[in-house]
Amino acid sequence: MKFISRRKFVAAVPVSLSLIGSQELLAGKESESPVTLTLRHWVDTLFPGDDFSPGAGALGVHLQILEKADAIPEYGRLIVSGTGWANGMAAVKGISSFDDLTELQRVEVVAEAESQGPKSGPGYFFVHTLQDATNFYYGHRESWAGLGIANPPQPLGYPDFEKAPA
Repeated sequence: MKFISRRKFVAAVPVSLSLIGSQELLAGKESESPVTLTLRHWVDTLFPGDDFSPGAGALGVHLQILEKADAIPEYGRLIVSGTGWANGMAAVKGISSFDDLTELQRVEVVAEAESQGPKSGPGYFFVHTLQDATNFYYGHRESWAGLGIANPPQPLGYPDFEKAPA
C-alpha cells in the first residue's frame, strides 16, 4: 500500500469538506452522518463486542470522540480525513463504505492504517482514535465485565493480586 504523509492527508481535508458538505457531518444522528457511522464501525473494530462486554460503538465511544473533536478543529479535520480514507479503502475493495465491509475486511483496513505509522495520515488517525477510544471505552463500567473486574484498577487497585487467577 502506498504511504501517505500526514501533511498530504490533512491537506486533503478542505477538499473533502467541500465535497461532502461541512463539519456538520461531525455532529448529529448516525443516519445523517457518514463520518459518525464510519467512526462507529472504526471504534467497534478497535473494541468489538463479545459475550461479556459491548463493543465501543454500542457504548457511544464514537460520539465521545466526536464531542472531543468539536472542541479541537484539527482533530475534527483528522476525523473527517481518516473516515474518508477508511471509506476509500473500502472502495478499493469494491465495497461502498467502511461500515459495509465484513469484520475481517475492517480489521485489514485498520491494520493498514496502523502499519503506515504515525507520520502518515492514516497512521496518525489510527493512533489518536485508538488512544481516545481506549480511554473512553474503559471509562464505561459496562466494558469491565470482559476484564473480569468489578471496579477500575485505580484508586482501589487489585486487593487479591497475590492470589492465583481463577
